[in-house]
Amino acid sequence: MPALGDRIEIEFDDFDNLNEFRPELIVKLEDIVRSNDFKTSKFQKKRLSIIIYNTELNYPHNKRETLGKTFNEVNNDYLLYQDISIRANHILDSL
Repeated sequence: MPALGDRIEIEFDDFDNLNEFRPELIVKLEDIVRSNDFKTSKFQKKRLSIIIYNTELNYPHNKRETLGKTFNEVNNDYLLYQDISIRANHILDSL
């Protein structure tokens, strides 16, 4: 089985909100947890937890710029982050 770090190959710059990585990252993490070869060792659980907490996937607040956006655009961003945080917390709960 490839190492978890080898399976997640997403480039991101946390200071560049134009390069949004969270939607892609949560999908990859869900795929890893669902895969048949995922081993729920203490080490792997810790790695997944660190990835989720350090990237703030479990944090539902909007991280995108709101200035100049319509209410609907801001609301859609909010809903996106809320969905990602629910999914990330589900992964954490399953560990």
